[in-house]
Amino acid sequence: MGRGSFGKVYLVQKRDNKKLYALKTLKKADVLKKNHINSVKIEKEVLQKADHPFIVKLKYSFQDHTTLYFVMEYCPGGELFKHLRRKGEFDEDSVRFYAAEVILAVQYLHENLNVIYRDLKPENVLLDVNGHIKLTDFGLSKEGEKTYSFCGTPEYLAPEILAGKGHGKEVDWWTLGCLMYEMACGYPPFSDKVKTKMYNNIAQNKYTMPMFLSESLRDLIGKLLVKDPTKRLGANGAGEIMNHEFFKKIDWDEVETMSTKPPIIPSFLWVPRKETIAETPLENPQILEDPRNVISEFTYVREIL
Repeated sequence: MGRGSFGKVYLVQKRDNKKLYALKTLKKADVLKKNHINSVKIEKEVLQKADHPFIVKLKYSFQDHTTLYFVMEYCPGGELFKHLRRKGEFDEDSVRFYAAEVILAVQYLHENLNVIYRDLKPENVLLDVNGHIKLTDFGLSKEGEKTYSFCGTPEYLAPEILAGKGHGKEVDWWTLGCLMYEMACGYPPFSDKVKTKMYNNIAQNKYTMPMFLSESLRDLIGKLLVKDPTKRLGANGAGEIMNHEFFKKIDWDEVETMSTKPPIIPSFLWVPRKETIAETPLENPQILEDPRNVISEFTYVREIL
């Protein structure tokens, strides 16, 4: 289904109940080599604690001597990114729908788990079988009010991350502004083929607001893409954003209960093929023979086997 920095994601079927799941595999050698054990543990902890309709659910996690495994619910609609690229851009009702569900997911992370997401982008927004969103990939998440690490998707980096002076939950509302802009326009607000120019655009808040967008959407995006995080809409909580004029048509209780019909209903289901998957041999398997490389408290079961 996909490939990342440390492993792959497979579509798998559980033998006893025939349910489909997404199996994310991470090679321990790569995780250890790049010193990303903490990121893996954070992702597992966030997924284990999270219980929200718009956040992907971790069903099981386990490990063997070479690999870490996350078994997660399968979202047949795939990435919002692919649907956006297929359509070019979304109409404003679709932007409103997806943004509303994202806001509730991020609000839950902030207020219930005290977690900064830090990686909101179309690739990390999945669509479930009914077309509702599921946030995924929490490897960059951070618990707490403030952190200093430089991380995130370049096009979506908040100016305070570039400045390196520390950042908090407000970065997630900046990325929401970037996401809404990209959904409505088909491209991120600060994109440039030259990364240094793109970072300069972000630092100087240089972007063009297309006039074909409604006044309320332009106003909302502009208030989310405020350079000063203390003055950014959402700095005092998600309620500031939810009460904006752009969302006046939204019944937030209906959003929470998924009572609103999604703009895109997945029209296909991937059927698993029976095949043997040959993995690339490890470059240095000896590193995995050390018992210290076993990641403690990694095994987790949400469902009854």
